Amino acid sequence: SRLNEFKPSQILFIGDSVTRLCADRMKKILPTTWTLKDHQISPHTFVGLDTSGAMPAIESASKGMDVVILNSGLHDYHGRTASKAMPRPYARRLPNWDPEAYKRNLRAAMDSVENGAGSTALKIFRTTTAGWMKWGNYWGDFGGSEVAHIEQKFWTSWHACVMLNRIASEVLAERHGWVVIDGFQPSVSRPDNVIHPGGGAFIHPGFEVMDTLNELILEQIAEFYQKSGFILPPGSSPPQTPPSLPVLDDKERKNPETGLRQQIMAQKKSLNILEQQATHLLKKVAVLEQAVERLESSSNS
Repeated sequence: SRLNEFKPSQILFIGDSVTRLCADRMKKILPTTWTLKDHQISPHTFVGLDTSGAMPAIESASKGMDVVILNSGLHDYHGRTASKAMPRPYARRLPNWDPEAYKRNLRAAMDSVENGAGSTALKIFRTTTAGWMKWGNYWGDFGGSEVAHIEQKFWTSWHACVMLNRIASEVLAERHGWVVIDGFQPSVSRPDNVIHPGGGAFIHPGFEVMDTLNELILEQIAEFYQKSGFILPPGSSPPQTPPSLPVLDDKERKNPETGLRQQIMAQKKSLNILEQQATHLLKKVAVLEQAVERLESSSNS
């Protein structure tokens, strides 16, 4: 997202299908240029314990990012914590999942984000949304409710999501530098989103939930920029920094007027640079605040 005229702000969404939909929804909120990349971390035809390919991909994708939003939800639990590899259709009927494996994988994913993005990036963890059959105003025909219930047993229960979020809270308690956004509470009583261009799912929350989650994300980004200022990705040229006052040589010391003039000129240059940096930051924050206001207006209407 190009939040100002000087550089793009690199914002990365990593997570489940709800995270993907939130990232796509963000394009409709901020009137800026977005480039979305879909990282295919692993095949979806098999489930099992192997995460060796996922963690390097997460670390690589996180490099150079200003903001990383991470979620590890029902799809990860369903696809990454079986006791043995098995085709996904069988895994749906014969669930055998290990909460400790989910905890290990989540720790590894957070390590990968930290190693890739570094300490200067804003790292946000979004808790898992409440995936259960609410049959709200986004209800659609998925071949009959009986079939739908058979195909989505445990994973439609919000009890499963509570369990994942409790595990995530234990992992987050071990770490520093992460901001937590709750995806469960805004979605627990809202309608499902089974009708949208990307295909429907019973456990996807409606657009108003995704807009709420994006509003929370934007508020954290705005606060982050206000506190830390202009952040550059690795390899970029840093913005100008205010110069130090010149050191006077013997000749200048003998002519105080010349030395004083140089000091005044250096101070003016320093003030000009600081003013430019403040303008960069204010433009970033203004765009984010406008996006939050639009979200609040749409939710009120």
